Amino acid sequence: RTACAGDLLVAQLPLVRARVSALAFAHHLFRTFVGRSPTDAERVQWAGEVGRRGLSGAALALAQSEAWAGAMVDGLYQAVLGRPADAPGRAYWLGRMLAGMRYEDVAVEFYGSAVYYAAAGSPPAFVHLLYDALLRRPADGPGLAYWSAELGAGRATPARVVAGFYASLESRLDRVDALYRSVLGRDSYEPGRRYWADQLLRTDDVRLAAFLASSDEFYARSQS
Repeated sequence: RTACAGDLLVAQLPLVRARVSALAFAHHLFRTFVGRSPTDAERVQWAGEVGRRGLSGAALALAQSEAWAGAMVDGLYQAVLGRPADAPGRAYWLGRMLAGMRYEDVAVEFYGSAVYYAAAGSPPAFVHLLYDALLRRPADGPGLAYWSAELGAGRATPARVVAGFYASLESRLDRVDALYRSVLGRDSYEPGRRYWADQLLRTDDVRLAAFLASSDEFYARSQS
């Protein structure tokens, strides 16, 4: 029989559904990573990336994009320096991240900076700040004594102390938990929690975020 308009519409339905699905995924992905809803142009752009790269490729591309890297840099300026990023500084750190510098290493530069250390006023006060900011708990006596002594004796720089905090299992588990909550909206569970904490010694938070955002669970959330 001769094809009619209804036949053509039925034939196009899978493509229409795929397009609508990609737009919904792109919207949820952008909102999760950048912290705001995308513009129409951004939604179309990232839906196109889903079509070209697949879910995992689009998630990693956005995680490594100027949109998310810029949001992360802005967050560090606010959390560490207590002010919005200035244009030259933002451009510098954004360029470093887009060139492959890990978020963790950028954070070490911020928290280990002379400005942040000087604002603390003393080695113990600096260590207290790191416990609050990076481990989100009060300093314990042995940890406070150890890191304060390392700083006071000049055996460690502020940046090295910050790097030690980030490398600790406690910090890595906390960052896994935070990424699960921000990307999947739930707590992480064992054994995956410890597995990803160990992976953070070799990879970085950005790749873990992209992996979670390319999961079936994240996709299902984007379609609801």
